[in-house]
Amino acid sequence: MTNSKKKTKYSEEEFSRIVDDAAIILQRKSDHVMNIKLVAKYLGISEGAVRKRCQRKQLPYHRSASRLYFSRLKVLIMQSWNEIFLQNNYRRLKVEYQKRILPSTQ
Repeated sequence: MTNSKKKTKYSEEEFSRIVDDAAIILQRKSDHVMNIKLVAKYLGISEGAVRKRCQRKQLPYHRSASRLYFSRLKVLIMQSWNEIFLQNNYRRLKVEYQKRILPSTQ
């Protein structure tokens, strides 16, 4: 028996749109709202540190009256982006250090 399904080729733009649409649907299904205490526990930092990150616009949040609310997925995304940024920054600094400092000390 042969497989009669025709394979469809998508352009890169169409594929990207499909993935984005799927991500939005999944986000609607699996997102949770957290308060400041839960975010602090989730990230392993103090509540004051969470407030500082909000002031510096390092964490996405919503304000209702005087309370802050956070999307679990948005916090997770920002945390992973920050980790990637720090890793790339560390690599770049290490290369610069090796270029500039190490040759002059030898």
